Amino acid sequence: METVQRSLIRPQKLIQVDQFNVLLLWSNGEIRSNDFTEKVEHWKNGKNKQLARLANPDVFMSATVHGNALAFKKIKVRIPGIDGTQPLDLDPDVMFQDSVKLGRTISHATLSRISRRRNRGDAHPTVEIKFSSEGSDLNLGGKSYHLSAARPLIQIGDEIIEIDY
Repeated sequence: METVQRSLIRPQKLIQVDQFNVLLLWSNGEIRSNDFTEKVEHWKNGKNKQLARLANPDVFMSATVHGNALAFKKIKVRIPGIDGTQPLDLDPDVMFQDSVKLGRTISHATLSRISRRRNRGDAHPTVEIKFSSEGSDLNLGGKSYHLSAARPLIQIGDEIIEIDY
């Protein structure tokens, strides 16, 4: 009998963290946002003292992707069967379900493929992006493309994101 294993979607990269908000790149290529403001307020008054510590903005800002989950370096927990301590992490399945999709990441390789198809140019063209209220202007290896405001691109750090709305 053939077994089909579902691919688990996990956080790959923390793009941005603000007070009680995180922006993550997920393993399916989506950029998703989680607002923990209400949860942090609930945790602050709850019985779990580790989660209550996330109400401190400095502690929340210690967020990172550790393994396959969002974790907080300033909160260490002991896990039965594992020596030492690990950073507190949050369930990635719950996080994904509670998140809001903002868009998909577009890799430089994808931009490069677009460029090669259009102009058969250099395999690694220079990528330049300019943003305006009318859309995004994309320059790939000397060839320009205009992307309408209906599907704008933004850049956060080294990630290029096509926004869904």
